[in-house]
Amino acid sequence: MIEKFDTDLLTESIPGSSWALEPGTLPMDRPPATVDLKEAFYSISDNLNKKRTKRNIVKIVNAGISISSIAETLTKQGVNEGAFTPDLAEMLNIPVMMKIFQIVDGKVSNIKIFNEMLELEEMDDEEFLDVQQKMAPNNVNSDPKIDALEQKMNDSLENMEEDTPQGFMPLPEKGVK
Repeated sequence: MIEKFDTDLLTESIPGSSWALEPGTLPMDRPPATVDLKEAFYSISDNLNKKRTKRNIVKIVNAGISISSIAETLTKQGVNEGAFTPDLAEMLNIPVMMKIFQIVDGKVSNIKIFNEMLELEEMDDEEFLDVQQKMAPNNVNSDPKIDALEQKMNDSLENMEEDTPQGFMPLPEKGVK
């Protein structure tokens, strides 16, 4: 019997497609433009010092985007373009944040340096599945066969007696010594 696929095959990458690319076509296939921290920082700083960029940075920070998010976006963009390595990008985050702070200081009244950590309460399985269904419906396991097996397994686990002997060695019968 042929089963119907629930996934759209055109939205998934084809296995082995990365092997079909010519080596060196992606920026990460080539050596970075620089490995020097100062040189990379001055490159980003030069772009941040442009009048139009400064105006846009002030607008973005004024809209409530954190300075750390902007800095991380800029450094990741440098990695994606092959300007520097991911570890150099991590080292650049703090200096770039300081540069952005210099740009917006005095121009934005409520500067958000970092994103706030959300305090999440413990989520039970039912709440988790509801959120997963809304946010990532493609990741939800909706195979009826698997659901039935899971239910059967859960039922059998609940019906097990707590005093069921554990292990592979036979225990002596009660009352016999």
